[in-house]
Amino acid sequence: MFMMALSVVILAACTGSSKTDGDSSSKPSALSLDSIADSVCFKVKGQDVCVKANVVVPSNNENVKKGVTEIFRQLGQDDDFTGYPDSLKVDTNDVRSLVRFLLESKAAWLKSDAEDLTGDLETPLSYTLDMYQLEETGNHVTFAFTEESMFSGPHPYYSCLGVSYLMPSGRKLTIADFSSDKTDEIRKEVQSVVKRNLTELSKGEDVDIDAALNLKNEDGSDRLLELPENGFYLLGDSMVFTYQTDEICSYAFGMPEAKIPLKQMKEKGWLGKELSDLVK
Repeated sequence: MFMMALSVVILAACTGSSKTDGDSSSKPSALSLDSIADSVCFKVKGQDVCVKANVVVPSNNENVKKGVTEIFRQLGQDDDFTGYPDSLKVDTNDVRSLVRFLLESKAAWLKSDAEDLTGDLETPLSYTLDMYQLEETGNHVTFAFTEESMFSGPHPYYSCLGVSYLMPSGRKLTIADFSSDKTDEIRKEVQSVVKRNLTELSKGEDVDIDAALNLKNEDGSDRLLELPENGFYLLGDSMVFTYQTDEICSYAFGMPEAKIPLKQMKEKGWLGKELSDLVK
């Protein structure tokens, strides 16, 4: 039962309540989006394999467009099979070229993974990337990037990245938008919420959440969780901190996340001036 509940966490993380272009209180959309759908399909060991992407690209805000393009550069760089796209003369300023590069890289990786196995494939192989707008308000726009990889391992691999840009400037939300002397307080709150969420999910099961999160140093002293490697994003009236699978605990715990109300963060003095001024 515990594993089943946690699998829901993996699938639900980074998606919010729904894919939306903003809530009913937001202004009419000021951001224009172009869509890109691409795929690379092939056959290996008698099995049809397909890698595909469905993404949106901001077209009328240069800062947001540059920020999104940089994320696709990073996604390509993370693939160790063929190396960094700049070294392969890919147009790294063009999202379509970067998406194509990423798909070809994943296809080559899956093909190599399959050919290295002896015998028939026991599991289907695939890779899917979805990038969509989670929310747009007069103050910010938030995008989600989600990946699902099916390979020869024991289970699928999921990852998600939420990214927010402050509007109308299009500047990416970063850790610099927090009060510099309050980071440890934020980490404590994130850790508290993550523990509470995992405890609720594992209710009735014999699970040591502190041990699962490795909250002790080698000398026995308490250890604070770091903020997520892939950052945080704005959704509704909260700041969302999402950890990837295996980032702070085992795969079985999914992608733990913490949502902290922006009003709470403002009241505690955790937000920098620009972000604090946006919270009413």
